[in-house]
Amino acid sequence: MLESVREEPTTLIFYESPFRVRKTLALLREVLGDRPAALAHELTKIHEGFIRGGLEELHNASDKLIEKGEWIILVQGRK
Repeated sequence: MLESVREEPTTLIFYESPFRVRKTLALLREVLGDRPAALAHELTKIHEGFIRGGLEELHNASDKLIEKGEWIILVQGRK
């Protein structure tokens, strides 16, 4: 599925469970390259949070940030 959106110019949005977010970030980095991205947690809720950086940076930081709840991964489209 990721191969089919590799050249997509629009922002890619993925909803992920806290149990798979690290694995998904690694897979996105492998297939799409180290694109600018954001990792969002608990959107529209009191403990909402964001981390921005490249997919490599987000993957490296995610081992310390994984919490219960909803995760959204936003990845810049191909330029």
